[in-house]
Amino acid sequence: MNPDVGACLNPAGLVSVFSGGSNTSIVPAFSNWANGVCGAPACTNATIEAVIANITSGCQSDLATFGISQTDVGGITQVVTQVYPTVRKVLCLKRCASRSCLCSHIHAIFTEETSFA
Repeated sequence: MNPDVGACLNPAGLVSVFSGGSNTSIVPAFSNWANGVCGAPACTNATIEAVIANITSGCQSDLATFGISQTDVGGITQVVTQVYPTVRKVLCLKRCASRSCLCSHIHAIFTEETSFA
């Protein structure tokens, strides 16, 4: 794995978000992943471009089932590099106690009993 990707995107932490059992809350894993991302320097555009290139070249047939071709990669890369800084800032806001605001709200959603009646 590219060490820059390992540092700025914390992919190992992201795997744990999706690998929990059906009876396991994703909140602690999501918080750990977000803390890893927010505790590291932001990804450079070059790192983001490398990640997108790896995904799009390694998953061509899967992406094709969604109508995404290699010719779409340039547009995808441009959008992701434009929105990444803002998404990272939102993820890493620290105005809610000791964890990020986003993590605090996710925790509240998954731990509160909500009635939709």
